[in-house]
Amino acid sequence: MYTRFVDTDQIRLVKEAINFVEANTFSVPEDSVKKANSTFYGAYASGVNVYISNHWDEDYTYYTTSFHQKKQYLECQNAVAYFAFPRLGIAIPLRPGDVLFFNPKEPYCISSRCDNRDDNYCVSLYLKSANIGKNDNSTPLTPCQLSLLDQYNEK
Repeated sequence: MYTRFVDTDQIRLVKEAINFVEANTFSVPEDSVKKANSTFYGAYASGVNVYISNHWDEDYTYYTTSFHQKKQYLECQNAVAYFAFPRLGIAIPLRPGDVLFFNPKEPYCISSRCDNRDDNYCVSLYLKSANIGKNDNSTPLTPCQLSLLDQYNEK
């Protein structure tokens, strides 16, 4: 889904960085029916009835966040939570099954659930900058890596 909705230049940049440093992304167990590994994401977070205070993350690429419930998804369902960007004055209502791609460097927060009778399952996928840096901040970046970092920071 990432490649369907994220800007092509951003996709190329992230792929180049992952390939260049041979960063680890999700892999699927050998005996899995679906054999596709993750192309972009190396970290996963999930929670039930999540709400998150305003903050930002120094991560490498767009996050993917979605909310889910155990009941059937319908187009007419109300929002289950709001994903907000306080600095921008934007709050996005999210219904079960909605997927949001966003820049984690922009301060954001997630509201508490809209209905306390519902359980909301939040799933987020991301790529830690430390993964691109091979989790070793003492290793100096090569000129090519610095160039890719500069391109990313300009986006």
